[in-house]
Amino acid sequence: KSIGGIQETSREFAQEEMILAPNDCIYLSSDGFIDQNNKERERFSTNKLVNLLNLYAKLPCAEQKVLIEQAFQQFMGAAQQRDDITLIGIKF
Repeated sequence: KSIGGIQETSREFAQEEMILAPNDCIYLSSDGFIDQNNKERERFSTNKLVNLLNLYAKLPCAEQKVLIEQAFQQFMGAAQQRDDITLIGIKF
């Protein structure tokens, strides 16, 4: 759920508790990553990002970073970045 911008309706947030095992990963992202378009004006999309994260989650963080950046640049091609992009991964 978005926490910023103008909200047309009120949003309720619930506190959740998760039990994490060693090597579990949590990813936080702004919408800039999934909203980025390529030269055909197709969005990167949530599904593509989730698939990448699932594919690379077991790799070392430094390797994940390189592979995700490569996939993103390949998708973007010659299109210009249109928004700020934040992607944070935390491995426990």
